[in-house]
Amino acid sequence: MSKNDYPWVYRQMARGLSRAVCGAGRSRWLSRPYQFFSTSVMRRYRISLAGAFPQRVDKGVLFLSCDERYYRDFGVHLVRSALKNCRGFNIHLHITCLSDGYRRELQQYADSHSAGLLSLTWDQLAFDNLSGQRRWYYLAAVRFVRLYQLVESCRAPVLSLDADGVVVRSLEQKFAQMAGCDAGIYLRLSNTLDWRKVLASALFVMPTPLGRRYIRDVAHAIAWLLDHELHYHVDQLVIYDMWRCYRATEPEFQVATLSQDLADWECRGESYVWSAKGDRKYCMAEFLNALED
Repeated sequence: MSKNDYPWVYRQMARGLSRAVCGAGRSRWLSRPYQFFSTSVMRRYRISLAGAFPQRVDKGVLFLSCDERYYRDFGVHLVRSALKNCRGFNIHLHITCLSDGYRRELQQYADSHSAGLLSLTWDQLAFDNLSGQRRWYYLAAVRFVRLYQLVESCRAPVLSLDADGVVVRSLEQKFAQMAGCDAGIYLRLSNTLDWRKVLASALFVMPTPLGRRYIRDVAHAIAWLLDHELHYHVDQLVIYDMWRCYRATEPEFQVATLSQDLADWECRGESYVWSAKGDRKYCMAEFLNALED
């Protein structure tokens, strides 16, 4: 399937699910059915979770999630650049299919960092039934289920970033700009394709009642879809559709529109995060030099 050829039926199913989850989640009459749905779709993610979320957060949390191989290749650079340029912020990483040997190495690294600002969770959820690009689709989407669990645990502002990025400037100003908001979404509404109207490389979630409910509903919808038919950018499709639902039903829902400076594939000096786009992560000189640093 081409990236420009998303099945219409599946898009409508994702859209209908987002509307149903949003509606049920805000209705006190449907609270019991919604709780049953939540328990069902989150069960495997709840019992598979190992490690610990941040015990104390003073400023905010930077979050990344990927599998072990991708972390070794790219995520480690994001963590180190964040520890260097975002002093005082927590960094939390979640690794899917983490081996015992590398887990011990990561845990020692986290434990050795001062003030406990680096924390780690992992799981052993297998996705051997997925092949080729469908594995990437799964890994790109499942991180938002873990993001919801992180927000619920630490009740602090969280910025989710792609693992193949480098923090090049302090994010203090970006976190400060989120005051009064429930979420920060990288909206690209001029795109004609609805699964590309949001860029999931950067997503802010604030610990407000609406912010927590929004990421809860996003996570539940994604968790259900991951257990059924998986397609390209299911995460971006749900984030966008759920944003539309909240905008229509929750007048007080405040969203900050994020920009390219949090996921800059052109590696400009004024940006905060450089994010390699596609094959550029292997050949773009500026990005590779940042990794080397």
